Amino acid sequence: MDLINGPWKTLFKGEWEGYEIELKQNPKKIILTLIYEKEKSGVVSTLNKFYYTEANTSKLIEDFKDYSISIEKSFPTHSSKFFGLSSGLNYSSLELLNGMIENEFKQIEEKTEGLNEKIKEYSLNLIELNHVSEEKQKDLLADPILLLGVVTSKEMPKEAITSPAKVLLGKNLKGEEAVEEINYFKNSLILGDEEEIKKAIHVILENLVLSGKIGIVLDDDDSFSKMNYPNREFDFEEYKELQPIGMPIKHLRINEIGINLKKMNATSLIETFCLDSENFIAEDAREIIENVFEKEKESINSLDDLETKVMQVTDETKKFHIYRAVRWLRVLEKKYPNYFKSSIPYSKIIPSYSTAMGKIIRVEVKEEPIEIKKAFAYTLISDLKEEYKQKNYSNRLKTEVCLPNGKKFMPSNPKKEIENKLISEAQEAMDYGIGVALGAETEEEINEAITENATVKIQFVSKKEIAFMKKDATPYRIKIRENLTS
Repeated sequence: MDLINGPWKTLFKGEWEGYEIELKQNPKKIILTLIYEKEKSGVVSTLNKFYYTEANTSKLIEDFKDYSISIEKSFPTHSSKFFGLSSGLNYSSLELLNGMIENEFKQIEEKTEGLNEKIKEYSLNLIELNHVSEEKQKDLLADPILLLGVVTSKEMPKEAITSPAKVLLGKNLKGEEAVEEINYFKNSLILGDEEEIKKAIHVILENLVLSGKIGIVLDDDDSFSKMNYPNREFDFEEYKELQPIGMPIKHLRINEIGINLKKMNATSLIETFCLDSENFIAEDAREIIENVFEKEKESINSLDDLETKVMQVTDETKKFHIYRAVRWLRVLEKKYPNYFKSSIPYSKIIPSYSTAMGKIIRVEVKEEPIEIKKAFAYTLISDLKEEYKQKNYSNRLKTEVCLPNGKKFMPSNPKKEIENKLISEAQEAMDYGIGVALGAETEEEINEAITENATVKIQFVSKKEIAFMKKDATPYRIKIRENLTS
């Protein structure tokens, strides 16, 4: 694949945590790192621009307030120091990679302008890598594997392990930063109108990524589709210390992940197909599907398997209803191709490289019926819980599933089995670090089992102001900050 702003020379190519990875450099000595998903369905990329310096850049790193790197390398005869700018990590499909790289170059250009102002302020001498001798360039590039570890931040710093990750929500009424521990957001209830709920979830997702966590959001109107781009309308006067940035985001559809049939029973499956309606006249056909799934569940891995099993029913008195059931299943297969599976591809949702960097998983659901969304949310949370349980994870927040229209998923008066299953599974999943963020207009619209155990409640009192209520603590008001992303 021809990449823009090249030609690109490959410095390193190999495997990292089971993923193919490349380190490339163009004539301007910009370094591009690519981490490919298995089967190359997508790629995580980051750009780094390096400078040579003889100065101490620790103060610059502290004050620059953006993705930056300081490297000092010692050799038997000399030492060399380097300062680097980073675009941050971004995700795209292979088809859109050049567009992502182009955006990363724009980010580097903008950050270069900001760095030039800081260089003047600190009277530092930083020389772009393409303007120094080949010997100095080789000092940086002599150990590509070491450089790879630096630019991808593979290892979590000890501070991130021992110190609780923080969330910057905005400023309190005294103008002080309103900062809370990320773990408090494990069971978040957001109360407001549709726009306000999505605003709060936007801020929560950004803080999850900045804290090295995973945020999964079911997006039904593209509200979260551009979070890989920085907010161009960010008000720097209000938050001089913040920098709008794009976040690593992966866009998926339900059929790319799947609804796990092994997590369903006959009743919840019929509900998902909307065949439980009182107006559904083919009751005998429905019962055939229900009975076959209940008896043959372990050997059914797709709707095609279910159809085959239904066709094997030999009761001659029900032949007409068997054919009707088969026709219904064929309609469902056509309507929901590859939706129903026997397992969830966990590594596709949260690949191993994301555990150190944080990431947003956006699942596009705008054209999906609510019953399909509920079944997907249930099996997703259930499968993540099983995965985290096997890994013996603690209850500290690692992944948050955000449901802007939470009242539809966990209603106050659940009438469907899938709703009860989802409520129960969400509560159990919290024991292994899987949280939920639910939106509703009022607290009464959400199931009591969830609201009673909410660790955080966010109530909008105006478009820009929230009442923040932490469990067993005094509530206070916050002017919610602007989005860092688009």
